[in-house]
Amino acid sequence: MFSELLRFLIVALLLLVLGFDSPVVAVTALLVGAVTLNWLLIRENSNEELFSITAGESEDLKSRQIIIEQTRLVIPGALHSVVQGPLLIALAGYAGGQLSVAEVGALGRISILFGILTGFVSGVVVPKFVAITDETRFRQRYLLALSLMIALSGFLFMLALMFATEILLILGDNYRNLEAELVIASVTSLFGTITAFGYGINRLRGWTQYQVPSVIMLVFVQVLLLLSLELIGTREVLLFGMFSMMVGMSLQIVLNWRGLYKAGGNS
Repeated sequence: MFSELLRFLIVALLLLVLGFDSPVVAVTALLVGAVTLNWLLIRENSNEELFSITAGESEDLKSRQIIIEQTRLVIPGALHSVVQGPLLIALAGYAGGQLSVAEVGALGRISILFGILTGFVSGVVVPKFVAITDETRFRQRYLLALSLMIALSGFLFMLALMFATEILLILGDNYRNLEAELVIASVTSLFGTITAFGYGINRLRGWTQYQVPSVIMLVFVQVLLLLSLELIGTREVLLFGMFSMMVGMSLQIVLNWRGLYKAGGNS
């Protein structure tokens, strides 16, 4: 509740300073507000950890320092994730005005289908791996979970294709001709579910030393996409989001396999 209030106050202050006469201003305010809020919360948590370290014992000190270091390594990725939604809206406004913004927002609701699976993965599946100490068993369970997730995501994707007309009718009559865009949005959500799993495993095992370079690489790819894609409408904006998510997913899975390989060599 406090975080939502803080974000509202930040956005309201920015709107008062910048004015209300442009959609770009509104998106910028939302973007800056979200990033600022996340930075403040992360910094507050880090300071609390550092304060408690000074009063802790030496053994506990080392553990807390490791936790803080790993947290700092994933901060850039967290901030990058925060800006993706507002970025797509801003690109939609630039490419096609209010119509594209409305279409991107409406098709974004398809992620609700995958959001249930993503939440289950992050809240239930990934924490189950904590209890697995044997590396061989960990790899087996990892492959099983990844395979099941791909299968379930593929099943939801097929449902979206089979009932595309019905889904678009639910969204509204203005969106009934967005079959291709619906496919792109569904694929993006599928990639997002697998990304959440890969990222969760990397956080769980402490394979975070390459998270910052991976974010830099992803930003570089997004710049290339912006330079190569001709943003003239909703489809191109959604393609930008899909390719961005695909690259992010690939990076997290590669880091998974790197960690599994190194752990297997040490076992």
